[in-house]
Amino acid sequence: MRRKTIIVFALIIISFVDLFIVLFSDISIPVVERVTFYSTRERAYGMLFLTIFTFLSTDIIGLYAFSEKNYKKATALSFISIWTFMLTVQYFRVIFHEGLFEGLIQSITIWTIVIGIIWIPFDYIFSKKEIKRSNLEQQKSLEKRVTKSGNYFLVKIGDETIKVSKNELYNENHPKT
Repeated sequence: MRRKTIIVFALIIISFVDLFIVLFSDISIPVVERVTFYSTRERAYGMLFLTIFTFLSTDIIGLYAFSEKNYKKATALSFISIWTFMLTVQYFRVIFHEGLFEGLIQSITIWTIVIGIIWIPFDYIFSKKEIKRSNLEQQKSLEKRVTKSGNYFLVKIGDETIKVSKNELYNENHPKT
């Protein structure tokens, strides 16, 4: 695995850990601090930290999705980035509207289903596109190795050159070179 891939998987795992921390701990409860003698202010510092970290991991996952050459991986990573951005929005909702924590699980579930339903056609389209691209690359590599000589084709494999007829070259039952 490449280093970037390991970093992205770590960020995805950390985003899930952040979600479990938000759901199963009291980090969403704001801390009351005294501003003046007569007034107090509530701040959710832990929740704000998790929100900012989730937003930064969303950015990194999204940037890696744009640099990925494999369409299927890029689609999956971009939708994971969208999902973590949805988590960031939900966390901000909890921070700035204190009474909305009760609907957090329901909202995350609904948005996860919506994002999953949108992802399925994109995954299908990009998997077909990936197959076409790999077939085109395979055909180009075959064209680089094959030269025509009269009625036969010369196929270069490593240091050796093999003489092949046109029927043998394009026959599906014949082992591919």
